[in-house]
Amino acid sequence: RIVATLEKAVHKYLSIVVCRNPVEKLLSVYKVTLDPRAVDPEKYPSRSDFVQKKTWSQFLELVARSKPNYLGLLSPFHFGCDPCTNNYDAVVRMETFQEDARFILSKSDLSWLAPSHKNIHGSNNISSLNLTDLFSNSSSFTLSKIISKYEKDFQLCGYEDSLHQLQNILQQKLLHRLKH
Repeated sequence: RIVATLEKAVHKYLSIVVCRNPVEKLLSVYKVTLDPRAVDPEKYPSRSDFVQKKTWSQFLELVARSKPNYLGLLSPFHFGCDPCTNNYDAVVRMETFQEDARFILSKSDLSWLAPSHKNIHGSNNISSLNLTDLFSNSSSFTLSKIISKYEKDFQLCGYEDSLHQLQNILQQKLLHRLKH
């Protein structure tokens, strides 16, 4: 019921949405699949991919070929949070979560609350990553599907630089394939 109130511009609750660069999200989930403590395969048999070791490129191919929500963790942001319909009061970016959350809480007279986020697998900072290296072993098909699946997320959350970098990498891969 609370989420339904977000369809109106005026609502009783402070509504915050947290955005994350889709590449960072992919890296974080990939790290989870490498961590044998992440999921008990007997308890969660539908998540058998968690216990099968795979390379980054193999993981990306699975994401590219899967339904939108591979492993139940990779649904595109815009599917669940519906930022085009809901009226959020603030947007928090994952890479500046602590700083953004503190600012929002202080402006809302809630500075006594301590923001925290307990994602132990996701300390990636896309600005320190070389996307060309990261996607060097991925096929143009895989990269194209990843871009298509998460394009709106890149745009809605302000990660256009990463999107453009991936599109350029894809163009280079396609040109290289044409030449050979």
